[in-house]
Amino acid sequence: MTSRIIVHAPRASAAFRWKGIVLSHPLVALQDSAQFLGDDDLVVCLDALAGTKAELTIPLPGIRAFSGQLRGRGAASVRRAAELAAENVWSPMETRTRLLLSRWGYPLPVANLRIDDPDTTWFGFIDLAYPQWKIAIEYDSEGHRLDRRRWQKDLHKNEVLHGHGWTVLRISIVDIAKPEAFLLRLAAAVSRAEAA
Repeated sequence: MTSRIIVHAPRASAAFRWKGIVLSHPLVALQDSAQFLGDDDLVVCLDALAGTKAELTIPLPGIRAFSGQLRGRGAASVRRAAELAAENVWSPMETRTRLLLSRWGYPLPVANLRIDDPDTTWFGFIDLAYPQWKIAIEYDSEGHRLDRRRWQKDLHKNEVLHGHGWTVLRISIVDIAKPEAFLLRLAAAVSRAEAA
């Protein structure tokens, strides 16, 4: 055993059966781990649990209701994170970007907004969208650059969005660490949209 592995014995009151295995309830395990995680990390975990891409999911109202019943060390942290959690978030960096925007006073963007190309049968999803301003924020990981198929899909998505009057802003891990330049681009895009 190493110091990076924590074994949790399921509390009888919070046992959770999944695929025939008895586990600690995911929120109880998160509460037990809260002391080792930052606030944003807790929201990342809850976004994943409330998302549609994970194998094990809990709807956001259920997360909030269950977290409200938690008591003891870590409970308050999980409750705060549950209030910031969102459904339909598909990656940790979408969560981190959403939280960054909120801290800078922007309204919460719509996660994974579906867009349809009326000229073809193609449809795609905007990572984070401000439909009121027609601003799309796309998080680009290293995989976006290295995966040819993903890169081609991104090019097509950009073309469709631009063709329908959307501004597309790309954000990467560098922008998360030092967001000033990205935030200036976003502020300029919002100003242009509001002036139109």
